[in-house]
Amino acid sequence: TWTGTTWSSAEDPGTIPLAGAAFFTLPGGAVGFHGGVVDVGAGGISADFVGRGVNGQLGWKSTALQGSPALAYHAAAYHEGDEVTVLFGGMDTAITVSQDTFHVVTTLGTSSFQTPSLLSAPPGRFAAAMAYGNAPGLDHVVLYGGATFVDTAPLSDVWMYSPSGGWAPVAVQGVPQRQNHAMAFEEGTG
Repeated sequence: TWTGTTWSSAEDPGTIPLAGAAFFTLPGGAVGFHGGVVDVGAGGISADFVGRGVNGQLGWKSTALQGSPALAYHAAAYHEGDEVTVLFGGMDTAITVSQDTFHVVTTLGTSSFQTPSLLSAPPGRFAAAMAYGNAPGLDHVVLYGGATFVDTAPLSDVWMYSPSGGWAPVAVQGVPQRQNHAMAFEEGTG
């Protein structure tokens, strides 16, 4: 945990993924993660949401939401404008690459899992990165890169998503191929 001047060890959140969890920030400085590989030998992939600092709580809290998919190596970002956590892609327990989009909505301390009805979506992928951008004229989650399967080259495409408008590809020249990378939004520059 970063205190603003030093790092300290946080308490154990319980069963934590060994790899492939999707991490995201939440309102009020809270953080969370979803899914990930929890038992490599048995191919176990989690469907739990785990948060720290949600609704002012101290410590970590694991929540199993009905209908939540077991995913690993998927991307997630919190869309501040619509107050929804967006999940995309990843691999399921059968090692199938997903192109599904999911929402987690938290209101009055209760979370619900939703599958939006979409007209289009990016190609399925895992190991991509997402971040929320809220610059003037930008109120979208941005998805970048990833891979379509284990033995394929990384992707270099960019997509924007809003819960009210769905997915749209973004034409960007010279973007390098990436997978297993991270992304963050820089306030004020977009």
